[in-house]
Amino acid sequence: MFAAIYVPDFALQCVLRRDPELRDRLLAIVDGNLPARVRQMTPVARDHGVTVGMTTTQALGRSPTLLFRTAGLLDAESACLLQCAETFSPWLEATGEGVVTIEWRGDAENRSSVEAVAESIVRQLAALAFTARIGLAATPALALLAAHCASPVRIVERAVDFLSPLPLETLSADAAMCSDEVQAAREEAFRLLHRWGLHTLGEFAALPREQVVARLGGEAAELWDRAAGRAGRPLRLVRAPEIFAEAMELEHEVETLEPLLFILRRFLEQLAARLTAAYRVAATLELRLGFAAGAPHAHEFRIPAPTCDVEVLFRIVETHLETIRAEAPIIAVELRARPTRAEHKQFGLFESGLRDPNKFFETLARLQALLGNDRIGTPVAEDTYRPDAFHLETPSFEEISATVVGETPSGPPLQRYRPPLPANVQAHAGRPIRVFSEKAFGEISACRGPWIGSGEWWGERPWQREEWDVQIGGEIYRLAQQGGAWFIDGAYD
Repeated sequence: MFAAIYVPDFALQCVLRRDPELRDRLLAIVDGNLPARVRQMTPVARDHGVTVGMTTTQALGRSPTLLFRTAGLLDAESACLLQCAETFSPWLEATGEGVVTIEWRGDAENRSSVEAVAESIVRQLAALAFTARIGLAATPALALLAAHCASPVRIVERAVDFLSPLPLETLSADAAMCSDEVQAAREEAFRLLHRWGLHTLGEFAALPREQVVARLGGEAAELWDRAAGRAGRPLRLVRAPEIFAEAMELEHEVETLEPLLFILRRFLEQLAARLTAAYRVAATLELRLGFAAGAPHAHEFRIPAPTCDVEVLFRIVETHLETIRAEAPIIAVELRARPTRAEHKQFGLFESGLRDPNKFFETLARLQALLGNDRIGTPVAEDTYRPDAFHLETPSFEEISATVVGETPSGPPLQRYRPPLPANVQAHAGRPIRVFSEKAFGEISACRGPWIGSGEWWGERPWQREEWDVQIGGEIYRLAQQGGAWFIDGAYD
């Protein structure tokens, strides 16, 4: 059994999905040709006499307040249909604009089960702001005809009973997927059939197929097969895109943050609904902003704890946008989510994770905006012998192996003073004999050293120092001399 998912007036629904406030307005969708002609319109515009095929001038004659929009690219919405359909069957075909056909290999004999699945698809698409119809039948062509007649679900069990009363023009249900030449040939065939007194598919299918082909040509064979319910074909299988995206080309330029955040929140709500329907969560978000002038802005957000929580995702995006200063107004917005499976970690008895990784990440982003990227991060030791040399890296949320590499150093541990404590040191014959400092004061009773260290003499930050281990009273300290000054680096436990 095949199921055809049909979204009527797909271009119009896409525009209304992006801008729901236009739903009750006088609105017409026009093509990109010159002169522009009306493709689809809202019910309010239809009630005012606007029809398909009118030029914009003719349509304005029906209603001077009529608004015009172009659908633009429909890739994101088409991908949305495919991703929704893929949650019900892996065998799917992008049949045409607003039409996806899937092969249903479940219990096709159980009508109630099939109808329940179809209704769940309709509900899922309704949550994504699409009004859909679904037809189920033995062939893809018959399923598409059933979808056009559905309200909202139509299951065809006996093809002859379903097809016989339908008008001939029903065979043009796939007109948007045919070339202009094919559609013109069909219309000529329909006119000729009407002249013969044939008006329904049942009357047409009652004619001998060979005689129809002989009088109307080879194109009529395909029409007759569909009218008789015998047109079968394999699906042209496709895969749904792995990236979930929402995009919009703005009719009016955006110059402030508030309207942009309003659009992005709606995008996130739609993405969250799509991810939830696919049993996925967002691992990363990618934001792209197009400007009226200059290069576009792109930024990828890594979600520490992948989620579909709209509030969490919105805070991450909002925090970043608060740091952006654009030289030109925004004319296009795109938000893409890379999905992953939700993970549930089982920690060991003495292990724990961050209570709220996303909140922690958001706090880091705010600190970076306040202090700068180079002043926030996790300290990482540099590959050098320079004491306490490190750089900051963005915290990693990947699972880190607990395997210890190398051997544990032997000897007493050194408790470092950070920063090192300045000290006055008296020396004799090149060896320290007395120390005067905040932590240590007195005569040195034992001394070991010096240990000479140096490095990076080839770069911009050369260094050289002497280190001594000294005993003062009952404590052992590490002294260091660098650049002519003495310091106490720390004390041994």
